[in-house]
Amino acid sequence: MIIDIAGAALAVFFTADGLRLSIKLLRRQPHNIFWLYFVWLTSFLSMFVFSWALEHILSYPLLRGGQEVKNLWSAIAPYSASLETLALVLAGGLSLFFIAVNNLYQEVSMDKKRLSDLNAELANMNAELEGVASERSLNLMALRVADRVRNPASVIGAIVLRLFNTPDLSEPVRKKLMDVREASGRLDLIVREYEDILKSKQKLFKVEDLNAIVRETLLAFNGKSKDSAVSITPELFPGPLYFYAVRHLVRIAIVHLLRNAADVSPRGSDVAVRTGLAERRVFISISDRGPGIDPEDRQKIFDLFYSTKGRLGTGLPIVKQIVDEHGGEIKVESSPQGSVFTAYFPAGWLEFASSPSKKGRGPGEPSPEGLE
Repeated sequence: MIIDIAGAALAVFFTADGLRLSIKLLRRQPHNIFWLYFVWLTSFLSMFVFSWALEHILSYPLLRGGQEVKNLWSAIAPYSASLETLALVLAGGLSLFFIAVNNLYQEVSMDKKRLSDLNAELANMNAELEGVASERSLNLMALRVADRVRNPASVIGAIVLRLFNTPDLSEPVRKKLMDVREASGRLDLIVREYEDILKSKQKLFKVEDLNAIVRETLLAFNGKSKDSAVSITPELFPGPLYFYAVRHLVRIAIVHLLRNAADVSPRGSDVAVRTGLAERRVFISISDRGPGIDPEDRQKIFDLFYSTKGRLGTGLPIVKQIVDEHGGEIKVESSPQGSVFTAYFPAGWLEFASSPSKKGRGPGEPSPEGLE
């Protein structure tokens, strides 16, 4: 009897202490669902233990009393047992409910992590986009300036050489012509050195799947398409579309095309993104529902700093340069119902359509290990 009563008292003490600690933890972290669960669980267990302990402690004096006392115990016992059963049922139901809530909580946490990763990827893409855009714009402008400087320098050098060979020239004039010729030669050398620096930038091309690049880009871009209230409708080729590419550059080109399509499309419309294989080339086409492009503007939209939007136009020239660097081609079809931009990339290595690890390749094409 002593052991039974002492055990019941200890059970009440430890359960009550567990409830106290649970309440203390919940006050420290009110939004923690685990502590909330423990508060409810220990509450139900306390109800069970209190009823069970009271039953064990009172059973000894009640059962040793007279008939009236025994009748009182017979009347109390069913209620005590029912209370204990109810407490256990509530504790079990609470645990099952918490399991479901916890699974939902884990899914929300995973979605939150994916969203955080997506935001980080968006930030990295924007940083890459800004860096590449500024670098490529400067390179395009510098190459244009270099080309325009070389032509006059070559003409000046040729004219000076012809005049230098003219008979009856005085020595001072001949010396000045020689100075001009040396200066034009140095100018041409500077232009060639600058071009060599630009051409010496090595980019590592690898075998990539165009569909995989498009999926990654759309995943990141969907977070930004809400500003223009357009939806992206992908229609991707059922199989892989392998080609040699610099992955982040192709993604930048696709982002520019998507932004242009979203900017010109009316609210509530959709932008169609389609990939495929045609005549040994993989392609991606992006269709918008904008007002179309005037015929006289179609030849200029890929020119640096030309824009129909009233701001500095660098997006489409960057797209064209990226496509050109991949040995591809970009085409535009436009009507009053919308425009379609299609970028083609060489896919002569069709053997890769089944496995990117194969070694075969088309005539004159690079090996699948990549090239610099």
